[in-house]
Amino acid sequence: MSKGSVVIVTGGSQGIGLAVARDLAVRGMRVVIADLINAQDSARSLQDLGNSQETPPDLDETFFADKIDRHITAMRINHYPEQQVSPLNGQLRAGAHTDYGMLTILNSENKAGGLQVLTRSGSWIDVETDPDTFVVNIGDLLMRWTNDRWASNTHRVVNPPSGETQEARLSIAFFHHPNYDALIECVSPEGEVKYPPVLSGAYQDLKYRQTRV
Repeated sequence: MSKGSVVIVTGGSQGIGLAVARDLAVRGMRVVIADLINAQDSARSLQDLGNSQETPPDLDETFFADKIDRHITAMRINHYPEQQVSPLNGQLRAGAHTDYGMLTILNSENKAGGLQVLTRSGSWIDVETDPDTFVVNIGDLLMRWTNDRWASNTHRVVNPPSGETQEARLSIAFFHHPNYDALIECVSPEGEVKYPPVLSGAYQDLKYRQTRV
């Protein structure tokens, strides 16, 4: 793990912090964590997004640089314990939601009972989460920043199907959020702006308060 890295382990069973830490060390996922929290890699990825065909051509390729150089990013290691008792019909490991930051980068074990995303037609589809790949979710703040050009997708985590092995599962979620004092203004032609400017930190604080209501 790179110098200065901080990993917060959360879970619902006793002793999970030590168990997860040992498992991560054995499987080499500490390398993934170090890569994810590297600010330079984050900036480079965002600049690549800024150069994509979906971005207005007048957006400078360094647009994100001074807005994420002191980002207030968080990371969570999610442990879904082995299920000794079958879940109730319709019960979920994580309910349907959107992420409220800029973007989320997810790395996870590819086991039964995982990530699903909601399509525009209203159907839920499974997302393959191979440990050698990353899943990227657009967050609410980036949707606002792009004036709804890029959508923040609703997603959830389901239980393994009935009859399949109810084994434990790990995932790492990296929640990227711009600098606390970054001013987020819609990137949009004049006269088409849907949202007023907002400070990144104030927006995050508002979302925290709404989540706890």
